[in-house]
Amino acid sequence: MVTSNHKITVQKNAKTTALDYQAVMDAIRAAYKELREDLANEKFGKGFAECSYQEQKAISLIYPQNIVELGVCDISSDKPVMPPPEIPVVKVDELVESNHLLVQTEDDSDKIYDKVEELPAFPGGEVALMRFLSDNMKYPKVARESGIQGRVVVQFVVGSDGSICNAKVIRGIDPYLDKEALRVVSVMPRWKPGMQKGKPVSVQYTMPLMFRLE
Repeated sequence: MVTSNHKITVQKNAKTTALDYQAVMDAIRAAYKELREDLANEKFGKGFAECSYQEQKAISLIYPQNIVELGVCDISSDKPVMPPPEIPVVKVDELVESNHLLVQTEDDSDKIYDKVEELPAFPGGEVALMRFLSDNMKYPKVARESGIQGRVVVQFVVGSDGSICNAKVIRGIDPYLDKEALRVVSVMPRWKPGMQKGKPVSVQYTMPLMFRLE
């Protein structure tokens, strides 16, 4: 169950200009604001601002409002800008009265955790993950020529063996960009799995990937 808030961290490269950095931060904030609005409407039938304190707290455990600005990856004309990976979250099947999140699974061995003693990690950490995405993502030619840009939100599970599975686009903007986002996620190397009570477990991640043309 979710018992505490989490932070989103962004690493700023020294070569990144102030304007580009601010643009990335604005995009991240806008993305999470929109996701919070959608979840509030889906679960409570009203906007985030109209939700009670407890309802807002439950939503913010999934899509945090606080972003710690520790940096951002380099921006280039031929590579997309990626916000850092989001905190792991469980698939929202139900918000119960206690405002905790539940995962509906057939048995404990299939459970996907949203809170673990040790979080799963990309080899080398978040900086290495951002570098991997920057090096491997390619802007589709059709989308580039059509001037299509924006955010693709991908959800996937880091399995108990560190493998990436069940990747899917939960918010897309264009078939070509959606396909590219899924492709890159699918070729990520095995992660260090999350640990709970000394055992590796599965954890779900939601990762927004930003494609931007200069």
